[in-house]
Formats: sequence, structure tokens, C-alpha cells
Amino acid sequence: MGLFFKKKVAADPNIIYSPFGGKVMPIESLKDKTFSSKMMGDGIAIIPSEGKIYAPVNGTISALLDTKHAYGITAEAGYELLVHVGQDTVNLKGEGFASKFKEGDKIKKGELLGTFDIDFITNKGYNIATPVILIAGGEFKIKAKAPDGEIKAGDALLTLTK
Repeated sequence: MGLFFKKKVAADPNIIYSPFGGKVMPIESLKDKTFSSKMMGDGIAIIPSEGKIYAPVNGTISALLDTKHAYGITAEAGYELLVHVGQDTVNLKGEGFASKFKEGDKIKKGELLGTFDIDFITNKGYNIATPVILIAGGEFKIKAKAPDGEIKAGDALLTLTK
């Protein structure tokens, strides 16, 4: 009977998984200096190929503004990360974004957190390139980043070390 069911692989606390599929690029290449200068922390950027955002780790939604364009997440392992859909998208005041969770909710890696309308966002003139940033790593540091190029939702994006 076990042959018919795929065994679920537990989330590795030392990995931040990709919150969506798309094209990986260096965070330094973003036009928004807040992100490209690593003012908020180091990370990576992804140009999403679809408008669904999945939980990149097991943890808790520690910050979610009414605009639903950015998710602050505290991982079970203790570090904090930010997934900020697009750049300057706060100016859309939530238009084009929807979230299935709220601040304080527990999340599991791979759960659908919310959606965003890529066409709407880009037609309004906003860059959809999305930074994924380790904002408060504590004793965690980024050891490796996914290479530039295509990535699927759930693939290892950032590997951390203590």
C-alpha cells in the first residue's frame, strides 16, 4: 500500500524554499535601492511566472499589511524573512493582491499564502521582480543562493548555516 503514496518530505529548517516559480536573479540587480543595497538584509530576487505565493518555510506570519503585497515570516527555526511582491507595489493599496492568511497565523512550507495579479501590477507600471530577504537571521547566515535562471515553487532558494 505504501508504494502508491508519495512520502512527504519535511521542510529543512536551514532552507528557504522558493515561494513561487519564475526566474531567479541577484538581489543587487533590483532597481529599488532599499533591496539592491541589502539595507533590509541579504537575499535573492525572483521574477514570478504565476500569481500564487506559497509558504517558503514552516513558521508564523509575523507581518502582513492591509496591502497584502509583503509577507514578514518568522520561521520555526527563529530567523525572519520578507517576501515583498514587486517593487513600490505598496502604492497599489492592496489592489491586485489577496491573502488567505493573517498576521499571527501558523503556516507550513508549500501552503498557498495568497495571490497577486501579475498583469494588473505590470500594466500599472510596477516591476514585479520580488525580493526574498533574510531580514533577521540571528545566528543564521546565507550559505548558498539558487543560481540565476528558472526555479519552481518549492525548490531550495536560500540555504542557511549557523
